[in-house]
Amino acid sequence: MKYLFIGNRFSVLEAMLQNNLSVAHILTPPDSYLVPELTERDIPFTFVSSKKEAVAIIEAASFDVLVSN
Repeated sequence: MKYLFIGNRFSVLEAMLQNNLSVAHILTPPDSYLVPELTERDIPFTFVSSKKEAVAIIEAASFDVLVSN
């Protein structure tokens, strides 16, 4: 299964990664607490600055499970 993660805190994403889940996409707002963690760990992600932008990305993405945190 492929997961799409959208949120701004690292703890849930960290648990997903530790359990070797296939996280296909990570979406986060630019001012998120998540950004420094992702940058430090060199984990790719996409900034989303509006709900409209997030919905467009979600509609175009290929995933099985959406995790909103």
